[in-house]
Amino acid sequence: MADRADRFGGVGRVVQPKPASTSKLKPDSDESDMLSEEGEERVVTATNAASRSRLSGDDDEALVRGLEGAYRRLLGEYAKSGGHNYHGWDHKDDPRNYRGPMFWTEADCVLRFAFALEQEFPRRVHVEFPVVGWTRSDYDPGLDGKQFVDLVVSDLSKFIEDETSQQRFRSHRHEIFVEAKYLPAGCSKRWRHDHVRKVDAIRLDAERLAQHLERGRCRVAALLIVDDDCLFQDNSAGIVWPSPVRRLLVSPRQL
Repeated sequence: MADRADRFGGVGRVVQPKPASTSKLKPDSDESDMLSEEGEERVVTATNAASRSRLSGDDDEALVRGLEGAYRRLLGEYAKSGGHNYHGWDHKDDPRNYRGPMFWTEADCVLRFAFALEQEFPRRVHVEFPVVGWTRSDYDPGLDGKQFVDLVVSDLSKFIEDETSQQRFRSHRHEIFVEAKYLPAGCSKRWRHDHVRKVDAIRLDAERLAQHLERGRCRVAALLIVDDDCLFQDNSAGIVWPSPVRRLLVSPRQL
């Protein structure tokens, strides 16, 4: 074991890695359907190297490139399986009600985008990050209330546990905060008025993300909006969007 100062100011103990095993795993299927161990190693190494390059230093543009890569991946899946391809949900007596296989709830939007982000930032993605006293040293109940951030990308790969861990974690500036909102297929039909109300909720989420940026809690912030019926696009002209917050719109008009 060896002592090492981590970049967040703590000193801890680092376990030296064990030598890699030279044993070969027996394949479960035909070799033509599998990566060789050496080839798989190269893929993993390349992926990790790309992730490190996006997360290192103060290059926010590298983070944005990773974020946009995840967005493009999600948009590609949406083109094939998104709710715009289906009838949607109109009212309970409509026998054709079906939102499709991709998104049923807002949680599905978070889940699918988490999968896409993991491709860009392996093992750095977290869901439902609570903004509370144990996660933030600057937590203010009057200002913050009770809230969660839907998705967080955070690089703690060099964080070393010691007697200062709690304070360093609570003051850590995370890489990316993402909120998600879902306006499902069929929302512009009978219950349109209920879903139009979400437009203002989207504005409030964008403002909260801007506050997180201003308070130094993250380096990049984005709001993912899955808008199957283009309801947000048709009703958001009056919104003053905070410029630091990136808008990731997933809708038929983006295809």
